[in-house]
Amino acid sequence: MAEDWDRRHKRDARNIPSNLYTDDNPSTTIKGTGFKDAATAERTIRLTSQPGVRFNQYWTVRAMRERAAHHPHPTAGIREALRIFDQWLANYRAPDNAERAAQERERIQRVRLCRSVTIRGGDPGEGRRCLLQALDRAWRRKPVKASSQVEFPLGAFVALFGGPGIHGYGKHEIVARGDGAGNVDDSGGGGGGNDGFQSEVTIDGMDGLLELLKGRAPFAVREVTLHYDHRHETARAQIERDGGRAKSLKNFWNAPSARADHAGESWICRTCTFAHDGPREKKFVACEICGSPRCRPEEAAGQTEELSVPQTEGHSVPRTENTSAESGPTPTADVTQVPPGTTSWNLRWTSEHNNHKRRRRALDAPPPTMDHLIVLDFEWTADDRRRMLPVAEITQFPSVALELFNVRSGGAAPDRRGGTHRSLPPDLTDAPPQGASHDARAVSSFDTFVRPTLNPALTEFSVRLTAISQDQVDAATTIGAVVHRYVKWLRSLGLVDSGGSRVGNWSFVTWGDSDIMQTLRLELRHKSIPLPPCFDRWINLKSPGVFRRHYNREPKGGLRSCVESVGAKWEGRAHNGFVDSVNTAKIVRHMVQTGYLFTRPTRGLDKCGVPFGQKE
Repeated sequence: MAEDWDRRHKRDARNIPSNLYTDDNPSTTIKGTGFKDAATAERTIRLTSQPGVRFNQYWTVRAMRERAAHHPHPTAGIREALRIFDQWLANYRAPDNAERAAQERERIQRVRLCRSVTIRGGDPGEGRRCLLQALDRAWRRKPVKASSQVEFPLGAFVALFGGPGIHGYGKHEIVARGDGAGNVDDSGGGGGGNDGFQSEVTIDGMDGLLELLKGRAPFAVREVTLHYDHRHETARAQIERDGGRAKSLKNFWNAPSARADHAGESWICRTCTFAHDGPREKKFVACEICGSPRCRPEEAAGQTEELSVPQTEGHSVPRTENTSAESGPTPTADVTQVPPGTTSWNLRWTSEHNNHKRRRRALDAPPPTMDHLIVLDFEWTADDRRRMLPVAEITQFPSVALELFNVRSGGAAPDRRGGTHRSLPPDLTDAPPQGASHDARAVSSFDTFVRPTLNPALTEFSVRLTAISQDQVDAATTIGAVVHRYVKWLRSLGLVDSGGSRVGNWSFVTWGDSDIMQTLRLELRHKSIPLPPCFDRWINLKSPGVFRRHYNREPKGGLRSCVESVGAKWEGRAHNGFVDSVNTAKIVRHMVQTGYLFTRPTRGLDKCGVPFGQKE
């Protein structure tokens, strides 16, 4: 057996057997095998030992063993599965002649039973879509008739469920009708052998359904039975619903097992004294207000007087007089002195309406608007013929600082220009238009060239694109010194502290995520320069929730087209970092003046400096 397997799977130069992941006949495949962990390995051995597939057990276990042994990233579970496979192969005994003959008869019978001209090329993804459609019709309680059948191509059915037998997801049984004696024409011509087949697939609960659907199930089920007609290639599903799962707190309170010990009578919570006297509240096993468990009838014996609520106007609970000798008499509470809507314990009666009002007040409070926005647009080394290795380097480091204020409150942005200030156009510094309630005015700017060190010679493409000359970058300082100066400029605006951490509510604004997330972050990491903490979040104007949400259109056509589309005037040469920053700031100011509130960033970095949603 081992010699046959080695002869079929020739090894390549890396000593890896060939054809490890091929499936020549999916109709004989058992679903649920694998090598992910020890439990999967044991299930593989158990599934391949069932009658009808024993002839293929050694080949399946050996293939899984080789896949685990040559996996590029083996985990602890894979190594444990490999140990189980090696142990089974070491104890494997080749079948004798009688067992081999019996297994060969099983193989011939199984192949004849499963034979189909559409087996090869079946798509499991198409099978999952058809299964979901059948489940959807069954879940909606459609009557069992022709309309409840869904089209299910035979190739997709076999690719998804495999051949008959016990699988990881459940069981697949085939009934051969043929001539009535189970004999089916296996000539293979025209697919005539398919006319006598009828399959019944049983999916064992949520585990089996999740295995077939790759971890995504539309609803909770206890069992699914799928009837498949090979002749017409249609399927019909029957679902046994999982009714024991509580999908809400209301279902938990109304669970039959939980309320079996309680009588259907009104009851009062001993913690908050809320009376549960409605037809629905009588069945609750926990308090609707505070969640305290309901006491059993025998536990509440002797406490009926204390917990009873008299039907008075104030809904108060009078205290009983204690005449014990130790404590002396306790005065009875005066019902007339209790404010309406409260109890004698000063607990105010709440209602669903009041709770809803409290939640709405918390949710309706708008987030605070940002005080400053720093618009930046870097330029970096590039080439149209090759990638810049090891990383691209910034050659121009510009920014425009905008201060946001409320026009109606009489606020005005002061002019705090400083540092490497360059002249700003009037449409970023003049008064807002009539009727605008908010404004964003430019108060300062920063611009400097940066000398690259990894690829110091600028490419012809980079010079032609940005108009930055080799002499300009040669006379500039490196990125480390520029970042230090940039943080000092931000500190002069009161936006960062001495360590570069953000002070106040503000954010960077970019035209895309590449400036901070890729170029600046990767260059500083490669050169072992700490990234200032203030670069941990930014607003990408091209994100769906910013430009498109405000203007109800996509930011297409490039930056210049978008600037002119909002009525602003484009100034300067495109692909100059400072010019792009100024024109991007014009879009930001127009959005603020027309009612857009900048309240939160669109992207950021975690505490390790990795962009959220990425793995490194």
